[in-house]
Amino acid sequence: MESTGDEIYKLLSRGNFKQALQLVAKLSTQYPSASYPKVLTQYVKFRQNKQKFDFFTGLEPLLKAKSPPSDSRTLSLLHTFLLELGRFDEVLNVYGAAMQKYPNFETGSNWFSRAIEDMNLRHMVQSSFQLRRLSNDLRTLQFWNAMASVALTKLHGESLSERERELNAALSFKSVSSLAPFQSDQETIVFCHVCEQFDNKSREIVDTLLPSFLKGGKDFSVDLYLKNFLIKHLKVLNDNENMFKCCKLLLEYLDDFEILSHLVASARALNVSKEEVRKHLQVRDSRNHRLAHLELDVIYSQSISDETLRFYLERYHDKPCCVPDLSFYRKSIPDGLIERGMTQLPDSLMHECNAIKLTQATSPDLFLELFKKYKQTLRKKPKTDYSPCSSFVLKIVESLINDKNVNLSNVVTSVLILESYQDEDPHNFDTRIWLVVLYNYLGCPTIAYNHYKELHVKNLQNDTLDHIVASRFSSLLPFKDHPFVEQLSSGDKVYESLINLPQFIRISFEKKSYSKILGMLELNDKLNRSSARWSKIGEQLQHARLFNDKRGELLAKLHESWRHFCLYNVNASGEKCVKSLHLSDNRDFAVLGSLRDSCTTVTGYMDQDEGAILAGCLQEMMIEFFSMGERDPTIDKLLDIRNYTASMTATERWAFETIRLLYQHSPDQGQAALAEQIKAMPKLSSQGWLLTHDYNCQLVTLKTLDNLKRIKNQECKKSIKTQLRGLRDSCKDVFQSYIAEISSCEPNTEILNALGYADAEHHIAKGVLAVLKSSCNL
Repeated sequence: MESTGDEIYKLLSRGNFKQALQLVAKLSTQYPSASYPKVLTQYVKFRQNKQKFDFFTGLEPLLKAKSPPSDSRTLSLLHTFLLELGRFDEVLNVYGAAMQKYPNFETGSNWFSRAIEDMNLRHMVQSSFQLRRLSNDLRTLQFWNAMASVALTKLHGESLSERERELNAALSFKSVSSLAPFQSDQETIVFCHVCEQFDNKSREIVDTLLPSFLKGGKDFSVDLYLKNFLIKHLKVLNDNENMFKCCKLLLEYLDDFEILSHLVASARALNVSKEEVRKHLQVRDSRNHRLAHLELDVIYSQSISDETLRFYLERYHDKPCCVPDLSFYRKSIPDGLIERGMTQLPDSLMHECNAIKLTQATSPDLFLELFKKYKQTLRKKPKTDYSPCSSFVLKIVESLINDKNVNLSNVVTSVLILESYQDEDPHNFDTRIWLVVLYNYLGCPTIAYNHYKELHVKNLQNDTLDHIVASRFSSLLPFKDHPFVEQLSSGDKVYESLINLPQFIRISFEKKSYSKILGMLELNDKLNRSSARWSKIGEQLQHARLFNDKRGELLAKLHESWRHFCLYNVNASGEKCVKSLHLSDNRDFAVLGSLRDSCTTVTGYMDQDEGAILAGCLQEMMIEFFSMGERDPTIDKLLDIRNYTASMTATERWAFETIRLLYQHSPDQGQAALAEQIKAMPKLSSQGWLLTHDYNCQLVTLKTLDNLKRIKNQECKKSIKTQLRGLRDSCKDVFQSYIAEISSCEPNTEILNALGYADAEHHIAKGVLAVLKSSCNL
């Protein structure tokens, strides 16, 4: 049966439905009472014609039979079948039904593993609860169930009613409490998590943890998870006496600012003198302990004294930590105190960098003078280090390209400054990031990529940083065989490796490493719903359309990922169908530094909200379904429930609404509306990334429409060809006009001369010319 089933799947993948039906009929004759051939028969019929398949007469009778399917192979097929049918809330019910009729450990274990893969935390709770009755290790399964209940409450708590939340918490607390005394820190961690499901169980956590912490001794070791639980709940209980004792003991083992701050706060509540607390802070002379003196002043005096600030600054005035540390306490530091403190200390490069940030200086002339003062340090530093001089350079650049001052001349000047500086400080991350941004803004993606690859982005950084070069890449980077296109494919391995993460979560349960489980579940969810991931999926498909490449493999990957994406959202919401989709925005915009808020015009090419990213994928599926003459109920529903165009450019909005109109109305029904929509194509922007983006976005939309054989209306076809011809005819003129503008653009020679970069030359026109040549050949 197994080999025949595998052969049928191969036939289905090749679209050979007739032979697949013959084989499955033969299998049904051989095994007339087995569930697997019956379910497989319906699956083959579904794959043969999805539009005509009737769930209620085909599959539902098998699911509601007196003897429901229960073997692992059939249950796995049903999971796939129901997922492809879009019945997301039912995919794991088949395991529950099988367990109810034929309870056994194998089915229950498979159910639990499937629940982890699907991020269905409700079913994790249900399956682990059922497994308790069938396991020889009841204690372990009780902890599994409790941990699953905690995960459900903490990660998907909004999907629970108040009654469900209370019942889950009560059952898990009763179960875990009965297992005391706990045999390991990991078991104690589960107990603490369970208690945190209540508003009034802080005393139980403290009573469990406090004795071992106060006892100390040479064999005592601090579990950081348990330390965090104890500190948190001592604070909830306002148990200042025990907080003070614990913090004093913990400081013998840890150099931890949180513990120091709680020591100070609890001492104040106990009326311990400020001088006595100061003695406790002096047992170690570290950054955290010096910083704790500032906390001491804030708690006891509500203001930081000159002496305390000087004590901190004398050690850290020229260290990178100075700015974030003092920024946290800025409201408690009297005006002018930081400035006076910094001027009393010896100058150095890092000192000056910290000073301009702490005093919030804005004068470009000051930054220019400071750069000139320390420029010679660039020649003396180790080659692989990067210099704080970049702070002065970026401040000068910010004065040129902020939203009030940005223009072509200032952007070109900024590129010349950054390129020249990068030659002297080749490993500087901050300045290279802005070279990537500015080249993309100017419409030179190939040069931007050359800088981006020097950042050596790897592994999970692909998810958080790729947006700097990958945003809208299908239209900004119109090159078929460019290295970045290949890099995107290798970057997908980050998401493909997710297939192993549920297995690691299961191993953590089996190894009783409960402290890691919540973090891994959260990571699994974040990467599956990653904004960067879904943006790249849509962009790769549009890139393939631009070059008329085969898209079968990419579309198959899209559909499989999309089904799981819908599944995760349904499971997280607790709804029975897809009512909304939400992404996890893991994109790291903090790498743009302080310029992020003031220079939004030049970072505009990255401005894509959740709706626009989802629209990119919906658009590709709408084109596919229209070309097959089909409609998808999930897509129909999603198109009606939200606005997708809020952060789109005018051209993106036109393209999306055109494809939407095409999908929702056949050409015969909406011929006039579609023809008018095509004629309403926006005018091309005249420069920068918007020129390249507008041209290629309009081009790919018109090319796609021109290739769709199901558009029969002659007026529509004529409009498409007219617009396409006009767009292609305008290509050289619009790009050459922009290139001429760049070539005639005069940079700010006064600033360049002052920086010592008078001889700098740029290659912006060549970068745009490369895009012109590629775009005009499409």
